[in-house]
Amino acid sequence: MDDDERKGMMEYSRRESDIACPKCHEVMETFNYRAHNLPIDHCRSQHGYWLDEGEEKKVLELLKQRVQDLKRSSSAEEQWSTFMSRGKSRSFLTKVKDLFKG
Repeated sequence: MDDDERKGMMEYSRRESDIACPKCHEVMETFNYRAHNLPIDHCRSQHGYWLDEGEEKKVLELLKQRVQDLKRSSSAEEQWSTFMSRGKSRSFLTKVKDLFKG
């Protein structure tokens, strides 16, 4: 698995859970959500995900932060593209100087 695949993973550190699925009574699997210290249990037979008290709030906070990060990244890419398109006729040295003008 390469770095790009690893960064996009939602499930890290998969392991057998110490609880059973309430529906089928099979041992569930636990994983850490997006490499955070947030263990989530799920049924391997697709009966659902089970969150402990307070974990739903943590997942929602992480999702909200991820959306903000993606928006910030998109904005930075757009600003960089605009900067590069405006500077096509100037020399490289002039572009570097402009970076330090603020």
